[in-house]
Amino acid sequence: MEVFWKALQIHPEIPREGYVGTSTNSYRSIARERARKLGEGLGVKLALPNRISNSRFALEGAEFARDHHQFEHYHEAVFRAYFIEGKDIGNLDVLAGLAGQCELDRELFIEALRQRRYAQCVNASIEEARVLFIYEVPTFIIGKKRLIGVQPFETLMEVLVETQ
Repeated sequence: MEVFWKALQIHPEIPREGYVGTSTNSYRSIARERARKLGEGLGVKLALPNRISNSRFALEGAEFARDHHQFEHYHEAVFRAYFIEGKDIGNLDVLAGLAGQCELDRELFIEALRQRRYAQCVNASIEEARVLFIYEVPTFIIGKKRLIGVQPFETLMEVLVETQ
């Protein structure tokens, strides 16, 4: 079995600098509660930060990391930075710091993002998702079965066994 992560920018309308969300927004309140419950089940304190980041550079950075054999390490670092530490993953300095933690060359990383070297790769992934009617993350496609949203490990295993 091969797992292959693809980029999907759910909210491209968020400005490059991001914005501060309000906790009175009902969607944000529901999302915060879901994140809290999910984290409890995993033994991790998850929270949606007040700052809503534009994830485009983080997605392009992931493709840089993939090309440099550090995708999983980078992916985990970005997740932790945003959902646990509340960092702005739309900020190039934050992303460069994460890249450095993942043994990626910070200067090459920043240069690649500023020059938008991975923009087409991310665009192609987003277009593929659109064609497949994927609008939420995570979405798992296992064989002909589609699972949307975070799934218990047992559910993923059941579907894997079914498709074998």
